[in-house]
Amino acid sequence: LMLEMGQPMHAFDSRKVEKIRIKRFDTPFVFQTLDGVDRNIDENTLMICSDNTPVAIAGIMGGLDSEIVDDTTTLTLESATFDAASIRKSTVRLSHRTDASMRYEKSLDPEMTTVAIARFVKLLQDSDSDVKVVSSLTDDYAYHYPKIELEFDKAFVDKYTGINIPNETILKALASLGFEASESNDNFSVVVPSWRATKDVTIKAD
Repeated sequence: LMLEMGQPMHAFDSRKVEKIRIKRFDTPFVFQTLDGVDRNIDENTLMICSDNTPVAIAGIMGGLDSEIVDDTTTLTLESATFDAASIRKSTVRLSHRTDASMRYEKSLDPEMTTVAIARFVKLLQDSDSDVKVVSSLTDDYAYHYPKIELEFDKAFVDKYTGINIPNETILKALASLGFEASESNDNFSVVVPSWRATKDVTIKAD
């Protein structure tokens, strides 16, 4: 799923993870990750916890103690986004970069988390029709990116491209890239989709 959609996720054995909390700790400690390595966690590293017990390094790697094992029957799925700078700094401090952290370091679309969960459940049910979803989705949405709306005219497009592009072609190109776009009297109004608004498209030149 991470390769398909670009959204990392982590599954915990529900016997070890009851209530997910995200926090930092005041004093350093040692935490064993899924690869069996003991890592030194400092007060700046964000941790995923089951109540107050650390179970994963946020955005980087899960803990060995809460991994899925052969007799796991129920899992808790975490699908999240994190501040890119925070994850990047943590990977440097820990000298540990993973497939997940490389994606989080680039800023991810927060709207993708629930879509990825739905895809996960669908694939799981395709492979095992007896799978049951036994809880509702818990969503803790700390930060909403502002909706970006841009205005420009045809003359602006022609100036930047150096060619005369028909309005219909401009609208078709924008729509194919996921933008909501409308045109009136050579003036375009465009709404930037969430997956392009996280640090990609912010001004009309973009």
